[in-house]
Amino acid sequence: MRHRFAQFVALVLALVPLSPLSAAETVKHTVASGESISFICITLYGHYESAMNAEILKLNPKLADVNQVSKGSELVFPAPSGAGSPSNQFEKGAAVRQAVTTYVEGDVTVTGSGGRVVKLAPNTILNPGDAIKTAPGARAEIIVDGESVVRVKENTKLTFRQAHDQAAANVPTKFSLDFGSAWTAVKRMAATVNRFELTLPTAVAGVHGTVYQATVGDDSSSVVKVYDGAVNVHAVPPPDETAGPTEVEGPHEVSASEWTRIVRTMQQVKIPRSGKPGNPEAFKKSESDSWEKWNSERDQSAFEIFGETR
Repeated sequence: MRHRFAQFVALVLALVPLSPLSAAETVKHTVASGESISFICITLYGHYESAMNAEILKLNPKLADVNQVSKGSELVFPAPSGAGSPSNQFEKGAAVRQAVTTYVEGDVTVTGSGGRVVKLAPNTILNPGDAIKTAPGARAEIIVDGESVVRVKENTKLTFRQAHDQAAANVPTKFSLDFGSAWTAVKRMAATVNRFELTLPTAVAGVHGTVYQATVGDDSSSVVKVYDGAVNVHAVPPPDETAGPTEVEGPHEVSASEWTRIVRTMQQVKIPRSGKPGNPEAFKKSESDSWEKWNSERDQSAFEIFGETR
């Protein structure tokens, strides 16, 4: 009899709908300019999943579309402690390996590995091989694993290659830049291994705890500007040390140092179509460059996600 009663109680509890989260189990967030649901989730929990949307919409009945949030709106989210959360997807510090678009402005498209072209929306989780292309006046932002941020300028094509594998230090986040400009901010880590690589037409920029911009011109030449930290720029493909590329003058052997440059804070390096980087040279920030100013402002939010002050 006692066993049947316990079964009856379990059945009743299963049929009763769960009560909504209490105020102690939620947090309120006022949407700032340029914020998206995915950006807010990464700020609160360190990651974003599309499965979160259902609970977020339930907590915010006036929100019709998670891709359309307005500045000044007050939204409710599950508390990021895990206690009282509807599932562990809202727990802070969960290990993830993902690239998420957290900001989209203007006409931006993404081409998947299958060749299908669709309009890119915020809160989109990218897959390796996805290529982002921005039209004139457009821009986009991507956060990878909560430890690196990439922003795409207008008239740019950027392809996501892979996310950093936290279990393998030698597997960095990788993007390739075909043309246009990309701005990158990477979290500082205790280890000195490269956590982020950007492949240019004739070079690879490997970084660690760095803020920099790369631009690829119509002739496949590139310019890398470092605003903070250091970038290791080397030719692609790496030269054969016993037989140098034909672009190198003289009959001497080519050393790796001739094809590698360490570019430091407020320095830039130019990489011609031949692939051999020039010598680093100083540059100054432009007060009139709206793109540079916009990135510097958004970097402050990125540093907060990284848990850094710069």
